[in-house]
Amino acid sequence: MIKIKNAIKYFALLVVLYFLPNPSIFAIDKNKIIEAENYYQQALAHYEKGESELAIKKLKTALRLNHKLTKAYHQLALIYMDEGTVYGRFKATIELEKALRLKPKNVDFLFTDAMLNIKKGFIYTAESQFKKIVDLDPQYFWAYYHLASLKEEEMLHYQDMVSVEPGSDGIIFMDSFAQKLKEKAADYFKNAIAVNPKFSDAYSRLALIYYEFDNYDEMIQLLESAVKIIHDDKNCHLFLGFAYQNVGKFNQAASEYQLAKQFMSPSEREALESINLVLTPEQKRQYEWAADSEKHLLHQTFWTSKDPFYLTEVNERELEHFSRIAYANLRFSRPEKNIEGWQTDRGKVLIRYGKPEYKYRTRPYMRHFVGHGRNPLNHSKEIWMYPGFHFIFEDQYLSDNFTFAWGNRPETDFQDIYKRMIKDFPDYYKLIPDSQSFSVAHDIVAFRGQNRNTELELCYGIPASATNLSLSNKQKYKLLQGIFFFDEFWNPVIRKTKEILFSYNDLSKLNSKLYYSNLVPVELSPGNYHFALEFEDKRTGKRSRVFRDFQVDTFFYHQFQISDILFARDLEPPILNVPPSRSDFKFSPNPLRIYQIGQPIVIYYEIYNLTEDQARETHFRIEYRIGKDFQSESSIKKLLTNIGIMKKSGEVTAGYEYAGKSSTELQYQNIILDSNMTGKIMISLKATDLITGFVAERQETFTVVE
Repeated sequence: MIKIKNAIKYFALLVVLYFLPNPSIFAIDKNKIIEAENYYQQALAHYEKGESELAIKKLKTALRLNHKLTKAYHQLALIYMDEGTVYGRFKATIELEKALRLKPKNVDFLFTDAMLNIKKGFIYTAESQFKKIVDLDPQYFWAYYHLASLKEEEMLHYQDMVSVEPGSDGIIFMDSFAQKLKEKAADYFKNAIAVNPKFSDAYSRLALIYYEFDNYDEMIQLLESAVKIIHDDKNCHLFLGFAYQNVGKFNQAASEYQLAKQFMSPSEREALESINLVLTPEQKRQYEWAADSEKHLLHQTFWTSKDPFYLTEVNERELEHFSRIAYANLRFSRPEKNIEGWQTDRGKVLIRYGKPEYKYRTRPYMRHFVGHGRNPLNHSKEIWMYPGFHFIFEDQYLSDNFTFAWGNRPETDFQDIYKRMIKDFPDYYKLIPDSQSFSVAHDIVAFRGQNRNTELELCYGIPASATNLSLSNKQKYKLLQGIFFFDEFWNPVIRKTKEILFSYNDLSKLNSKLYYSNLVPVELSPGNYHFALEFEDKRTGKRSRVFRDFQVDTFFYHQFQISDILFARDLEPPILNVPPSRSDFKFSPNPLRIYQIGQPIVIYYEIYNLTEDQARETHFRIEYRIGKDFQSESSIKKLLTNIGIMKKSGEVTAGYEYAGKSSTELQYQNIILDSNMTGKIMISLKATDLITGFVAERQETFTVVE
């Protein structure tokens, strides 16, 4: 019995040994492992050259030799993902499943799978995978970065969103959601930076999160730290310049932009500095047809014309251009479509018109009633509000790709609105906020100068309300004054800057308010000019700017002419035995040209090229006609007056004859008007040379108030 049992055991053992797999069946030959590795390395070389098909063949061969070569599955998945197709993502999924079956805790494989899920739209799955990665490996900074990116994307989605229920007056603002998501995104970006202090992209993205919520101090602090660690990083310098600019530190901003450009490639620098994105269609055609040597000059001319404040050392508008392009490319680019941010509709508007004052985004919803053939979906829309105009974008395909909202009428088709708008209003920028600006009254009066030039008297009035002067404050008030003239091609002609000091005792009353008024002489040759008058209070940062195009008239030496009329509050003539010049008069100019009832209207003008008789004397007549400005009347009143039904009311005329000793006469008058004459008044001045009969006339307007 015992022998039978032992025999059975022995037989069973033989059976087991017979059917037991031979270890050599699953063991991989060492030579095949080495050969598979060689094929894998060859595949990587092909992939780097862009030879994807050859890379795939090599990887499949490697896997036939070594089916446990997980990195080959992973590389196949990466190549299939690059195809950018649904089928490519399907193939990538299969290969990643094989890799993860063998190594389920490999963080690189998990990371690629998470990125694949993002491409497939499985955002929450991807988020879970990123969290799993940082649990397995807290030093895996890319996982933190992409967790932050997902939260940032959500933040931007909710940041300006309002929910309006159809048929309801209620509006729900989503900004509280955005704030919470901002904090989560910022924390993840900070984790990525803590693990990798040289992670440039994390600094840039975190900085823009601070920008979105106007946290400029935090933005500056972050980027100042970044450039100390990675001093040659173009993006950190670029966005640090952006941050400085937003707090008004323009000199520091210019320095950082310059550093950023030093670390850019020529093509990147050209894209940042391009003015094509802000030109009118006509200017763009001229620029593109210009020779390379001319383009540099056109580039300089363009930015000179756009400089919002010539008193400063930098061109704030050009700096703003850099920041707009940088922001547009980071926020609106679509890498999967190879589309740069400046090429998108929102990018184009942002680069031309800047950050909107207000921005709203609506949620998509299904219409309750749908007519025949109509799309039942009301798309999500973004409304960008600017002073006096707005743009609407819509997400037609629920892809967060907002394009110009379409309409079947010109006033609702925003692509058409944009095309029409850039012809006459190609860009918008406001340097000085209303809270930091003050208005200055000005007047430009032309007289004959020396050497066939024209002498301009620039009259201006600074309101006392713009200063800290008062009866109790007798200290001197200091302003930086700038006077700038450019010719019609924007070549600089005059640049005068100086500090002016005045006190409360220097103020005078104009239009019932106190002003500091001054008069500055400037001499120019006749022609067309661009003119700017600027003031800056360095202590408070308050600024003022007057900008206008101006034509300087010609005064001849042989033609009977009258100068412009200078309006003054007061005038003190010289006491001289010799013929005076204009500089001998003491003027208190009235650049507002506003007088109160009963206040003398003081005017000064000059007559040129009077003819002398045999006794070397001149004889001339001056006639004044003063009355309501007919052009300011209503069109009906103008019509009735022109056809003789109504007469011009309240007109006063006067005339005087004079004899003089010079061909140039300096004339001034104090005019007191009737108390009934108020409003906009026109003064017509007519001079007649009684020897030759030549006549010269000049008309100007002023205002009388109660």
